Amino acid sequence: MSWKSEIKVGSQFEFSIHGEKGIRQKAVVTRFLSNPEEGLGPEADFYIADWMEARTLSEPPKALVFHQGADGNIYLNEKRVDIVLDESPGTDQK
Repeated sequence: MSWKSEIKVGSQFEFSIHGEKGIRQKAVVTRFLSNPEEGLGPEADFYIADWMEARTLSEPPKALVFHQGADGNIYLNEKRVDIVLDESPGTDQK
């Protein structure tokens, strides 16, 4: 998934740890960051492509920081995650 072309700020999505069945959480994207914006040098580009900040839709909301590795996979807290966009009516998909 090339998330910057598919996911926009305000997009809602579900995510789960890769390989875990039935445990999904909902979240909304709050912003995207590059490696330099995260304070990392150019060598980080070999490992991490982009960063995405989000917050859970649960109460209280929890801040999350995902990163897309150079391998194309998406990670949260060093664990690979699967992301599914919520494309239901009423979801802001600008």
